[in-house]
Amino acid sequence: MALLKEETRKKYFEKLGLGAYNKANIKKFQRTAFKRAKDIDGVYGVDTDRALRHWYNVRFYSKNFKPEEFKCECGGKYCTGYPSYMKRVELANLQAIRDHYKRPMTVTCGLRCAPYNRSLAGSIQNSKHLTGYACDFYMKGVTDTLVNRRNAIRWIKKLPNHGYTYGDGYNSNGVYIRAAYMGNALHTDTNKGKVVKQPTKADKIMIACKAQANWMKNYRYSWESNPTIAKSKKKGTCVTYVACVLQRLGYLKSGQYIWHDSKGKVTHANSKMSVMYPNRKIKSCRSILKAGDVIIAGKKGDVAAGSHIFIFTGKWSDGDPIIWDNHSCERVKRGKSGAHTYDGNKQVIAVVRMKG
Repeated sequence: MALLKEETRKKYFEKLGLGAYNKANIKKFQRTAFKRAKDIDGVYGVDTDRALRHWYNVRFYSKNFKPEEFKCECGGKYCTGYPSYMKRVELANLQAIRDHYKRPMTVTCGLRCAPYNRSLAGSIQNSKHLTGYACDFYMKGVTDTLVNRRNAIRWIKKLPNHGYTYGDGYNSNGVYIRAAYMGNALHTDTNKGKVVKQPTKADKIMIACKAQANWMKNYRYSWESNPTIAKSKKKGTCVTYVACVLQRLGYLKSGQYIWHDSKGKVTHANSKMSVMYPNRKIKSCRSILKAGDVIIAGKKGDVAAGSHIFIFTGKWSDGDPIIWDNHSCERVKRGKSGAHTYDGNKQVIAVVRMKG
């Protein structure tokens, strides 16, 4: 394996907070990563290269794991602890599992050197643990019963670049297997592939908006808890549309809503939201907008009656807001007068922001 280029090493050292790339800091890193005294020499070789790659990948391709969790468990008998390094694609999937179940994950086996691998029951000669493409883990409430393991495996196998997952009693091929040596843990590995970027909050909002827009074409107010609106036979307005989007995103429970009153003078919101209602143009509010904010926009002096709803998802490269409604994604452009415009009208906004 070719060593990282020196420029890349410098970048990794800087991003990991290891200081300048020099012999003293290489030795300092080795003291942190390695257990055996003979491996701490200040020389950047294969072992140090693997350890650095590993620490960088764990730090920047997962958020809930530490590099030490994946060390080879031979305890320095056969290797430095990093006979290879955890690959980004495997770390991304492990993080996705943890994010999905929202529970702590205990790594029971990460990297393995060949001698240690041979000593384990159930191991195979070409185990992906040798190359950093596999991990065994335990998660309370998820892997501790056969039914839970089976359900978890069915979900895990849908992850990008998934290779094979199994536990005692079941595998990702849908076959019953006996693997008592796994206890209540699961093994999961990935194929060689690129890390699939996990959608950001803004991405998820955009996806939900697109799905909701299609779903809302003939949707009526039957879900509303307000009796007046519930009796309406009209198709969903932009306000109801956004409320349904927020339900799908988990911000609003069924029966909760945001709406305009019949006179069009007041904008109401669910109690778990905070409402900022500045009498200013969008230009003045750009600094307070965050991805996921709901924007109630209307003509100047008429932000309630006749207003429209957008969801702010980010900014264009020139700083103009990107908004999504149930029709299209639009750029709120800056007019000659310095005011932002939408459909040729000057706009003022109210921002509905989720608390917490």
